Amino acid sequence: ALLDRPDFTMVYDSMHGVNGPYAKAVLIDELGQPESSCVNAVPKDDFNGGHADPNLTYAKELVATMGLDKKGNKIDVEGPIPSFGAAADGD
Repeated sequence: ALLDRPDFTMVYDSMHGVNGPYAKAVLIDELGQPESSCVNAVPKDDFNGGHADPNLTYAKELVATMGLDKKGNKIDVEGPIPSFGAAADGD
């Protein structure tokens, strides 16, 4: 399966929304992905001071992890870029 391949890595940004615990339950507990695959998974009333929309501007952490800037241009990053990245609308 794709998730079991050694050349596949992923990151899922919950944007501090209510979906964080569900994402961890599915991706980590059920599908066996590493803890590092879920970021910003603790829900916060104010989205931890951020914005809830998962786009190139507001999902800065995920966008940078994927080796891109807010305009979608490639940037240099330390370490490998995940094979797959996704974010959920925080609200």
